[in-house]
Amino acid sequence: PQLRVLFQLRRTPGVTTGCLAKMLGVTVSTTSGLVAKLAERGLVSRGCSEDDRRQIPLALSEAGQELAGALAQFSRPFLKGVAEELGDDLESVAAALEKLTAAAGRVRGAEEGCS
Repeated sequence: PQLRVLFQLRRTPGVTTGCLAKMLGVTVSTTSGLVAKLAERGLVSRGCSEDDRRQIPLALSEAGQELAGALAQFSRPFLKGVAEELGDDLESVAAALEKLTAAAGRVRGAEEGCS
């Protein structure tokens, strides 16, 4: 779960805990706990919003960026192998997964104020 948080923050820096929870499909309480553990390790930083002090933007720290990048390196050979295995079907599978992701985001409400 912490790895999912790291990768999501890498994709969407500045997201709030509530929006992050929606993106991950877990409760705000669960997300808060995961973020707290990552922040204690110096991997996530909490910012501040001038508009609303209750809205705390999250981002990866430099150490978090480095770790997420290093972990992503390990998954690339596996993903390359999967892509090669799919061959000509890769494009249609990717399109279907993009549709699935978009539909799940709409159902979850991630697009309502959490872009």
